[in-house]
Amino acid sequence: MEIALLGNHVLGVCPHCDLLFDAPRSELRLEIPAIQAMYLAHLDASLDCKAKNDAMPSFDELAAQLRPGFEKAAKERDARIDGHPCNGRLGYWLVAGIRHEARTRASSAAEAIEKCGGVVQEWESPEAEFIGEELPDVF
Repeated sequence: MEIALLGNHVLGVCPHCDLLFDAPRSELRLEIPAIQAMYLAHLDASLDCKAKNDAMPSFDELAAQLRPGFEKAAKERDARIDGHPCNGRLGYWLVAGIRHEARTRASSAAEAIEKCGGVVQEWESPEAEFIGEELPDVF
C-alpha cells in the first residue's frame, strides 16, 4: 500500500484495485496506523485483493531476485573506475551519483570518489569523470 499526504488528509490506496483510504491529518504518526487498519480490513473483505497481496514476494524473496543484478552492476562500475583512461593524471574530477555530485582534485577516479565520500556521506553508485588538469574561470 502507498501512503501520501494531500492537504489536510493522509491517503492510502490498495495497489490491486485502487480503492482509496482517507484519514484527516492531525499528527502523521496517528493516521498511518489508521490507514493501515483500513487496508487490512479491505483485504479481509476482498478475497481477490487478499489473494493478490498474499502472492506478492516477501522483501527477502525480492532481495534475492535483485541481488545478482545489483552485484553485477557494482562489479562493472568498479571495473570502470579502476580502468578509467585518465587514472594517473592529476587534475579535477567530477564525482556524480544518483542524488549528489562533487568536484575534487585527484589523480584517479578511485581517489576522487574516496575524497568526495568524505564530504557527501551517502553516495548511490558514484562515477568519476576527469574534467581536466586546469579549470576555466567559469564552468
